[in-house]
Amino acid sequence: MDIKLLRRALSSSIDAAVRRGPRSPAAVLLTFYGTAEPSVIMTVKSRRMRQHAGEVSFPGGKWEEGDADLLETALREAGEELGLEIPRAGVIGQLGDVETQSTGYVISPFVHVLDEEPYLLPNAEVEEVLHIPLAALLSTATTAGQLGPTLTHGPHTVWGASARMLGEVGERLRAAGGSLT
Repeated sequence: MDIKLLRRALSSSIDAAVRRGPRSPAAVLLTFYGTAEPSVIMTVKSRRMRQHAGEVSFPGGKWEEGDADLLETALREAGEELGLEIPRAGVIGQLGDVETQSTGYVISPFVHVLDEEPYLLPNAEVEEVLHIPLAALLSTATTAGQLGPTLTHGPHTVWGASARMLGEVGERLRAAGGSLT
């Protein structure tokens, strides 16, 4: 797998409209980088947070009234959490919406791909920034267990909505003819 395959597999149209319903709208930004062996940026949420404390996730959060749409939410949150300043035009696609099981959100995941590792400046919401080789992470995917689908990176377990998003990334890569090894 290389960055060209990743771009091809994850490029798609974007529908960032906010839809009001029983679940609160939220958005995340999946950032991949590296030309030969792409990596994905994930965070470990601060253990002091009220929701999702200590969880491995993508930068993001709930939609706020001042956000024009969900893409703006994802970009704003990536800027706040990691100091990542991404223009709208830098977002190449969107994955399918994912619902959280316990916190009542419907999350719109947006995709951003860079050739090189970006400079990051995490804020207090982030306990740790993870730079995870994508192929290695996807190769750890399991579907059995109490947490549902999971992936692992060292001592970290990715589960829930983040694991389901990464599952879609893996499916799109395979559909584009990519090998995950």
